[in-house]
Amino acid sequence: MAKKRKLALVVIFRIIAAVLAAAGVLSLSGCKMADDPQEGSAAVATPFDVIETTPGIDAPTQEPVTGSIVLGVPERYQKSDTDALARFTEAFNEKYPGIAVTLRTVKDAAAALNAQKGSDDYADVVFFPGTEAFEYAYVDRTLMCLDEIVAGTGAKEKLYTGVFESSTVGGKQYAIGTNCDPLVLIYDKSATDRLLPGRAIGGEWNFDEFSAICLEIGQADETLAGAQLDLTYEPLFLTLFRVYDSCEVKAWADAEKCKVELSKYNSSRELEKLIEVHSYGPAILPAYGVFEGTGNPPDSGSPKEVSDALETRTPVFRAALMSELGNIAAEYEEKGIAWDVAPFPRSTVKNTLSCTATGTDCFDIRKDTDMVEAASLFVSFAVSPEGQSVLNSSRGTLPSLSSLPVEDYLKNLRAVNTSGKNFAACVPARSETVPSSLSCYMPSSIVERARGKMKTMTEKAIKGTSTLFDSLDQNDLSQRWTVWNSSR
Repeated sequence: MAKKRKLALVVIFRIIAAVLAAAGVLSLSGCKMADDPQEGSAAVATPFDVIETTPGIDAPTQEPVTGSIVLGVPERYQKSDTDALARFTEAFNEKYPGIAVTLRTVKDAAAALNAQKGSDDYADVVFFPGTEAFEYAYVDRTLMCLDEIVAGTGAKEKLYTGVFESSTVGGKQYAIGTNCDPLVLIYDKSATDRLLPGRAIGGEWNFDEFSAICLEIGQADETLAGAQLDLTYEPLFLTLFRVYDSCEVKAWADAEKCKVELSKYNSSRELEKLIEVHSYGPAILPAYGVFEGTGNPPDSGSPKEVSDALETRTPVFRAALMSELGNIAAEYEEKGIAWDVAPFPRSTVKNTLSCTATGTDCFDIRKDTDMVEAASLFVSFAVSPEGQSVLNSSRGTLPSLSSLPVEDYLKNLRAVNTSGKNFAACVPARSETVPSSLSCYMPSSIVERARGKMKTMTEKAIKGTSTLFDSLDQNDLSQRWTVWNSSR
């Protein structure tokens, strides 16, 4: 009787496995971009499909996936990146020896995704900055939808939200983010120790506390400004702009409807507060070129104070993505200045949550590859704990899986000596990250329009010649997007 039960269980498990495999193929075929006439129809393999067995009874054998894929790495990446990707490939081949991977340097991801098979730029899988995913998925339509692959890995619930959102368009995922690169503050610790002895810097501080400290620093030392925050720097802009109500959707750009609704899903209060503190030179300075090309500032009033401060004061706090800190840290160390890092301050808007912008690099599969199974296993490996560990420890980056302890990777952070620094406090919670670039939300032609307006937004607000939202006209962006979309 027991033997019959075991045999029955085996039959049931085989039937379930067959149904799940068929369902995977069918669900991938339905994964397509809104208004995209082409539908994917290829099967996809994930490394997490396991057939359960009853002890003592052999499981049905599965043929290992075999094939040959080309991994395209744009020439913009450094040798350290290609070396890390080579080690990642070696680790992948240890697990899947039947899949040959050729690592090839290509001009850029766009060239690799559009190249003919067999040509020098061709690649089945591409590695590229997450800021480019929207362009390839929505504009060029050269990326394969990875919804089914990601579902098979179970990684979606562990990826930092900003990393995940960087590679989604219209609710569909078109790339897999490999690392998390958050916005942080780097500061002159020598100055804060001297002017604010015993004062805690960072931690759970909010924007009001940060502004008060910046003003206190500027008032205590006429050679210093509290901070310099460039509103044209997109990670900073988006960190402040993506303040959201906990019950609201965390997006303000809709690819399917071609709309940019800057005021609907977020509060402008933090940006308005930043403009306000920009009006006091000792507190928070804007970018150096804020008045360029817009006429000289008036001889009196806040703009004059800001202009003078830009000439005479050195900022204590500066903002940058974690991967960009190397040059600033080297500058401090060359001058013998002690430095440390702190999280960007949280929102002070009532009943809202804070966000921190984060960048990432991605893997994706070209839409017309004939090596879907092999390619899908390769990109799935990128979000397995093993693949994440190999790639990020080799690159000097932080993993995109929030389930991996960042402390294990901080000691090897690229180009920065992290010893004794507060980097661990700068990594936000999984659900409190957003993409770091406008390019993640809209076509490049619309992004350029938005960037052009952002360039003069701060100057106009400081001078009082226009309000924040008049400078960054969301209706203009939506209209241009609609025209662009209808002309394709």
